[in-house]
Amino acid sequence: LAGECIQIALNSEALKSQMVNVYTAVKISDERLKEIIQSLKTGTVGAADCVFLSYGRGLENLCTESILVLVNELVNNHETEGSWTALEIVSMYQHSRTELDKKLAEWIKQQITSPKLLGKVRKATRDGYLFEQLITLVEKHYGIDDDFATELSNQITRLCQVENYDVFSALDDPARKIIKKLVKLKPMSLWAVVSRFFEIAASLEAHWLEDLVGPSERGFDGVHNTEGALYGISDSVCIEWARTDPSVRAPFLCIFYPILEMNGAGDCKWHPSIETLAIEFGEVAEFRQALARRFHPSSWSGSIIPYLEVYLAPLETWFTHPVPGLALWARDMVRSLEKQISAEKKREDEDPYR
Repeated sequence: LAGECIQIALNSEALKSQMVNVYTAVKISDERLKEIIQSLKTGTVGAADCVFLSYGRGLENLCTESILVLVNELVNNHETEGSWTALEIVSMYQHSRTELDKKLAEWIKQQITSPKLLGKVRKATRDGYLFEQLITLVEKHYGIDDDFATELSNQITRLCQVENYDVFSALDDPARKIIKKLVKLKPMSLWAVVSRFFEIAASLEAHWLEDLVGPSERGFDGVHNTEGALYGISDSVCIEWARTDPSVRAPFLCIFYPILEMNGAGDCKWHPSIETLAIEFGEVAEFRQALARRFHPSSWSGSIIPYLEVYLAPLETWFTHPVPGLALWARDMVRSLEKQISAEKKREDEDPYR
């Protein structure tokens, strides 16, 4: 009887645009799924609408092979929208399952690292969640091997090359989380890709890479001088890499290395990692310039003066630094910061509500 009703709906001009609602009202068997895929091919069912089939465990009775037929049709013949829809269907299909079929895991790995996925997004929050959640799903059941880590790293660098900013802004936070995960699990696979991309990146691409590997600019109140997502790669690996071309490469390390930390008394001091870089590259002018750029937050609440004052005491400890260029720079920076602080105090006195 359900089959007869579906056929009536298919032949009805009034109901033809509502076929997804019709199909979600009945149990979806393998035979009915074939009908749906045929309707998808003819345009009777829209690609984006297919996700509703998976809601309410609508597809949970189907086997992995059947699900793969549906999602492959979406991925192969319905552009980027089809890819994101297919990923959401798989996510919903796995929602109540305790095991992940290896074939489905391989499919996820292939699709989540496909360049096609970065063509556009549907809804930023949802697609960003899918990106992160499905990678975590594969990791939980099968881990992240070297090949998958490399492909994920390549996808992160592709994100820096997208022309549509909506795509970047939708996936930047999930990408940072994936970077942190790879730093812990597969640091050398990640570093090989990211460091190579940095060397060839255009200006805008390098800017977006900095956004991903450094501290998030969406934070307030001092997070700009904490570690970035890429921090955790071995110091020796980073330093050896930077030695090849210090004026270009050493400033890149400044982007994601932590600058300050609290001592036991609650006062700020240089982070040991930045001290290591300072000894190695303190004579490099470009390194010092990159370090100075980290001093100023991109956003803050209240007065900016406390965010500048925290550097005065650490800089004074470098007045007698064994690297002469760094010692002179530290004195210049203190004078510069004191001038900025004085100017800010004057402005705040003149306009207390500023």
